[in-house]
Amino acid sequence: MSTQVVHEKNEMEATFSQKLNDFLVKYRTVFVVIVGVLVVAFAVLIIVTNVSERKSRVAYEKIETLVKDWEAAKAAPEQTGLTAKEDDILAQLLAVGKAGKSSFAGARAFMSAGEIYFSRKDWKNAQEQYLAAAKADARAYTAGNCLYNAAVCADEQGNSDEAVALFNRAIALESFPLKPRAYFNIGRIEEQRAHAEAAIAAYEKMAEQFPDDEWTMLAKSRIIALKIK
Repeated sequence: MSTQVVHEKNEMEATFSQKLNDFLVKYRTVFVVIVGVLVVAFAVLIIVTNVSERKSRVAYEKIETLVKDWEAAKAAPEQTGLTAKEDDILAQLLAVGKAGKSSFAGARAFMSAGEIYFSRKDWKNAQEQYLAAAKADARAYTAGNCLYNAAVCADEQGNSDEAVALFNRAIALESFPLKPRAYFNIGRIEEQRAHAEAAIAAYEKMAEQFPDDEWTMLAKSRIIALKIK
């Protein structure tokens, strides 16, 4: 490399360094402010996360206590005050659910309320709470079960279209473990509505996807019976 080329290179590096230095000096206040904002934002994020986790933990512990209180009340020899006790537990569960309606704690609270209404055969309120639980945390492993239970409640009320739609929503969730039973319920409802083709379609999907499930043999027998008709 010639002396001239080396000299030009050094001049270019010196010029760039000077320009960079001038730029940093000129905007040093801006950089300081930006760094300060980022530090504060990070600190706030940590605080908010810790507070949120603490609130969720407290809420979940309260839900578990309420559920245990309900189970104890059901098991008590004296049942005369059970309804009043359940009403009080429901009010507290719904308050927790509404306070955390976009969290797993909220989902757990609504689901627990749904279980109480379900035990009373109050299908309308049970369905509302199960749907609220599924909405509160759609990614939770309990979401599919809540949709399934909501479908059962809709079916008990005679809302067949809604029941089938909810069973299908549950089936669509990858984590839902009761897909064969959901398919079978769809087939059963379609049979009751005299929709033979729809019933067969549900049973065939079940047989194709879950050939070894204990419900599949029953589904296959229903396919044969419907095709004979």
